[in-house]
Amino acid sequence: MKEGLELQLCVNPRELLAKPLPIMRHTWSRRGWLGGRWLYVEIFIWGLVGVAGIYFTINHLIANFGSYGWSPEISLDSKIPPVAWMIIPYISLYLLTPGAIFLHPSTDRGRMELILALQGVVLLTAFHGIFFVLFPADIALRDQLPAEILAYEGIFGRMFEIIHTIDNPTNAWPSLHVTLSYVLCRVITIWLDRDYAETSWGKPLKWILWINWVLLCASILTTKQHFMFDLITGLTLAFSWWWLIEPGFSRVASTHDSEIGSIFE
Repeated sequence: MKEGLELQLCVNPRELLAKPLPIMRHTWSRRGWLGGRWLYVEIFIWGLVGVAGIYFTINHLIANFGSYGWSPEISLDSKIPPVAWMIIPYISLYLLTPGAIFLHPSTDRGRMELILALQGVVLLTAFHGIFFVLFPADIALRDQLPAEILAYEGIFGRMFEIIHTIDNPTNAWPSLHVTLSYVLCRVITIWLDRDYAETSWGKPLKWILWINWVLLCASILTTKQHFMFDLITGLTLAFSWWWLIEPGFSRVASTHDSEIGSIFE
């Protein structure tokens, strides 16, 4: 009994996440329902509960009932100028998830990679939740936005209004915007390089994807949604998390098409 417990505690997390967790087996087994469309229903439910559910539940609980502790704000945060149009790359995060669903190859290999990506972002969001609960911070930067933006005037103002309405300035660090977008961009890049390399749009889309990611990282500062510390810790976690889950994608890449399902074994 003791040896078994020690073995479990010594499991390499990279090895553990190199294949879908057992709970994902059921999603995989139903991938053919409704002509393959049911898989997207389950992914939507997972995303709604495991990503949006975790984030916004913590966000609103802390905003309404929590208390703030240490603030990571530094003098540089107030010196970064607000840039209204940067709300566009900021909200582009919400296009990456449907983008991944739309772009994934309609093969068992593509579906397995999509499930690995889903597992990765759900666990990543849960990991973020630990920090958001233990180290809540009041991101008191929105008052630095131009008056017309705070009045929610114009197209950019209306975009800010949506963000300010649904997202309280509490879930600070590490920035989930940075980490989620990085993981999704890495997964989409796998497909662009492997499955769409011969298309006329694959390479341009890859350039657009990563240029937008750089702008997205900058946008969390220029929209006054985050501190510099949030960006730095977000980048650190993003690179670390991809290192953690990448072996799963390498395993799928090296597995023959007919043996993809055996990855669960």
